[in-house]
Amino acid sequence: MDNSNVSYQTLKDLSYWTGFVGIWSIIIGVVGIISIGGIISGILALIMGMKLRRTKMDLESYINSNNEQALQSALDNLKSYFKIAGVMIIITLIMVIIVFGIMLGGGFSFFQNLM
Repeated sequence: MDNSNVSYQTLKDLSYWTGFVGIWSIIIGVVGIISIGGIISGILALIMGMKLRRTKMDLESYINSNNEQALQSALDNLKSYFKIAGVMIIITLIMVIIVFGIMLGGGFSFFQNLM
C-alpha cells in the first residue's frame, strides 16, 4: 500500500470517533443486557462497540508504527461493523413492514365490523 496517499490526520480523526462511538456502544450494550427486554439488541451493541474499539486500537497502531497489517485489521473490523449494522437495518425494515401490515389489516377489520 502506498502510504503517501494516507492522511494521518484523517486516520487520527477516524481513530478518535471510532473510539468514542465504540465506548458508547459498549455502554448502551451493557445497559441493554442488564434490562430484560433489550438482551438481543444489547449484545449486538456490545459486539459492535468492541469492533469499533478494536478498530481504534488498530488505527493507532498503524499511525504509530506504519504497520500495514494493523491498517488491514482496522478496515476488516470496520467492514464487520457495517455488515452487522446493515443486517440490523434490513431486519428492522422487515419488522416495520410486517407491523405496518398487521396494523393496516387490523384497521380494515375494525372498520368492517363497524359497518
